[in-house]
Amino acid sequence: MKTDIQIPEKFTAKKIEKIAFFGSADITKEHPLYQEVYDIAKKVAQMGKVVVNGGGPGVMQAATKGAESVVGKSVAVTFYPDDKFKQLTILSVCSA
Repeated sequence: MKTDIQIPEKFTAKKIEKIAFFGSADITKEHPLYQEVYDIAKKVAQMGKVVVNGGGPGVMQAATKGAESVVGKSVAVTFYPDDKFKQLTILSVCSA
């Protein structure tokens, strides 16, 4: 799997500050995808971007851990549909 990240020139004129990671919560730490997401999130955080995900296990955990490994910023956002008073919850915000 390719992990070399290059932002196309047409996007460099716009300031992208946050990168969202989506994926399965069922991916284990031993799965190759987990390490790839970790590496990509680490690189994104090193570029000064905020890593955003759903705050769960699997791909989401890999993204958070990757950003945290370089003391990058990450935001984990989730919601609990049964909680009528607090639908959206910020689980954690890690900041350099």
